[in-house]
Amino acid sequence: PHVDPEDTELLEQAISHYFHSKEGRGRNCKVEVFRRRDKEYFFAYPEDYAQSGVEWVRNSLSTRARHPAFEIIFVYCQSQGALDIYAPRNTKYVDDLQELFADAILKLDELEAFAGGSLVYKLDPLADRGFVFKYAPASGIESVAVKRLRLSLTTGRKRHVAIQADPTHDPKAIYDLMDDLDLPPFYVTQAEITVKFAPTPGTRSRTRTFRISYPNWCALRHDGRDEVIRQMLADSGIDRVEHTPPEADKDA
Repeated sequence: PHVDPEDTELLEQAISHYFHSKEGRGRNCKVEVFRRRDKEYFFAYPEDYAQSGVEWVRNSLSTRARHPAFEIIFVYCQSQGALDIYAPRNTKYVDDLQELFADAILKLDELEAFAGGSLVYKLDPLADRGFVFKYAPASGIESVAVKRLRLSLTTGRKRHVAIQADPTHDPKAIYDLMDDLDLPPFYVTQAEITVKFAPTPGTRSRTRTFRISYPNWCALRHDGRDEVIRQMLADSGIDRVEHTPPEADKDA
């Protein structure tokens, strides 16, 4: 990746122009870069829509305008040829953001040239009642449950079924629901997973719910508890495996 100031400035300009032309926001943008282990992190802060509010200024009320920023994070790993993008409330733009990054930072005209085609998430095991998530006792994870699955049917094109059940009182609730349905053959293209962390002294237990989609999209960040969850996905055989078309998995 090219991380010189002129390269990050190109990414700033590309993101700014993209959002400004599409939505009228993003007039300004700042990109900050740092490296952690084998990954390059690009934190982008485009300008959001202007907001105004009434504030106290000394002894008087005054209406003031604010120009907040929203956050987009690019995480690039050269050894894996992998790019993750964290764009809350802007996920529909992820594909376009990938191309902006490829052009400005990787100097590639074709996204496929670096997309790491052999690296995907393997989600089919999550539809198996007997699947067990693997995590170390030191991870702090207390329990993991699948809350929602999006199933792509192998019979016909562009046919999907979303299955959702509350795992709060029954971690296997989604599998009970699937047993009650007469589902045709399918493969899993998206999952929503709930991870509960054990309480620590002085704090209550905390829950993190996130989505992961085939082939390589994940809503998790790369720090804190999200990094712990990513390690759990890797240890469980979900995160980054050799590519086999989902249909072939079903025929095997």
